[in-house]
Amino acid sequence: MRNFILGESKELGIKVRAADGEDFTITGATYEYKDKSGNLFETGEATVEDKMVYTELTPTAVGFDQIVTFKVTLKSVDVAKNPETVKANVIVNVLKK
Repeated sequence: MRNFILGESKELGIKVRAADGEDFTITGATYEYKDKSGNLFETGEATVEDKMVYTELTPTAVGFDQIVTFKVTLKSVDVAKNPETVKANVIVNVLKK
């Protein structure tokens, strides 16, 4: 969970690792930012750096348990495996100053 003050900008992201220990590359990543009722605030392409996926987030609404969902497509270094898409949620709380 990450805490923000309304209007504050921070990088928000995840580190991706393989459960089976196999090496992979990240071929694409997107994010959705919404409140707990499902109202969408923002969506877009996430930045990828090696095994890290992130976005710069500037919340515009106060509220607890807002959600940023990262959708990441992975390609195994072993060409015999098909690409895989995984999702990860990060909870965001936005407070007034």
